[in-house]
Amino acid sequence: MLCCYCSHPVLQRQPMTVPGQGPAHRDCYQQHLIEQRQFLGLNIRVLSDNQLAELQELVLMESNARQQANADIEVW
Repeated sequence: MLCCYCSHPVLQRQPMTVPGQGPAHRDCYQQHLIEQRQFLGLNIRVLSDNQLAELQELVLMESNARQQANADIEVW
């Protein structure tokens, strides 16, 4: 069986099955997701500029909230 992304034999390194695609190497699949700008099923490429800006703001707000929560914990 050949990797659906690089066309090399799958059994040589970290084989997996990608639903709807077929057999693949785990690293080839991860590289594919990066190239397609997908994260946890969210295809970032299809977002409009406004949606992307809103997502960026939400991520920044969540990151700031987590940093603040972690800063509140003091170790004696």
